[in-house]
Amino acid sequence: MAKKAGHGINEEGFSFPDRPMSAIGGLTGPIHDLEIRYFGAARAAAGTDSEKRACTEHTTIEDLLIRITTEHPALAAVLPRCSYLVDGAAVRRRSLDVAAARTLDVLPPFAGG
Repeated sequence: MAKKAGHGINEEGFSFPDRPMSAIGGLTGPIHDLEIRYFGAARAAAGTDSEKRACTEHTTIEDLLIRITTEHPALAAVLPRCSYLVDGAAVRRRSLDVAAARTLDVLPPFAGG
């Protein structure tokens, strides 16, 4: 069976129009973009205000942190001190699944008040 552009097709020939080929086999679930927004020292370390990352149904905050630290090594010194908001709600567990999330805010400690 010929592969259609923009479609995922598994070995049995079933088409998954909402899943690119990279999501078939290994990764599970549809892929969506999550916006990571950086503030303060995290923004300086990342060199950007925000960026998008592809997530599947099993992507965790820790998965994202590993990926962004690989691309922005300066974040390694900042992230351990940061707090995180997922869609505006504070989270403490980096093992939190972000499957349904649209934003992850990375907030370093702020001085003053």
